[in-house]
Amino acid sequence: ISSLSLVPYISGLGCNVLGVNSTRIIKDDGQRLATILSMPFISCAARLPVYIIFIEVFFVKYQAIVLLFLHLLGIVVAIFVAYITDRKLSKHRKVTNVFSIPAYEKINWKYIYRATILKVKSYLVNAGKLIFIGSMIMWFLVSFSMSGFTTNINESFISGIGTMIEPILAPLGFGTIEASVSLLSAILAKELAVSALVVSYGAGDISALSSLIAVNFTTASALSYMVFTLLYIPCLATIGVIYSETKSKKYAIMSVVISLVIGYVLSFVVYNLANLFI
Repeated sequence: ISSLSLVPYISGLGCNVLGVNSTRIIKDDGQRLATILSMPFISCAARLPVYIIFIEVFFVKYQAIVLLFLHLLGIVVAIFVAYITDRKLSKHRKVTNVFSIPAYEKINWKYIYRATILKVKSYLVNAGKLIFIGSMIMWFLVSFSMSGFTTNINESFISGIGTMIEPILAPLGFGTIEASVSLLSAILAKELAVSALVVSYGAGDISALSSLIAVNFTTASALSYMVFTLLYIPCLATIGVIYSETKSKKYAIMSVVISLVIGYVLSFVVYNLANLFI
């Protein structure tokens, strides 16, 4: 992959959406696409609340090590996915990355205004449409049940979906309705995983949630849950901006499928290895 992928990856540590947008500096289409598809594996700041609450409960003595492990795992997986997809998608033409300092000129405010309007319009029309539709679907699933509107997430449609996928997540160590609901909710935004756990468990605050997590998770399943949160389906905003930047639903769907498969496989491996050595 291009050495310019480093810049989007660094941006992705803050937010994957910014990371995907930053790939515009990569001129080769194949390398840019490979970087875009690998971006969701970079651990963004939105995942930190999930890491923090589980690390504080199960890894008190090794907090920094576990947090570093999660970030490095995301980077390694991203580079691996970028390498594989680049070999499949790139035309393999050599690209020389040359940085040149442009001549200083008077700021053209009219051009900046027009370029900004065009970029914002493109984002709202392409990514915004997908984010809006996805958000409405998630809102409906969380807020309604067979009986109508509900404020109890455990009675909502999303809880019913969580019940169905509970057996699928069981081999990863966290096959519970609460974990399933939190992961489904986090598709909208990764940081929602914690609030969904609070509501699902009926915890009054974070301290109560920590106590419930200590009872319902083991060290191995907690590590597996964090790895899955890191690697599985990107948030809606990231999926939307992938569609916006590639102008292709195929690559947006591909990103979801690749991340889900890799997240499941690696979480399964981590869970079983953790059971052997921890």
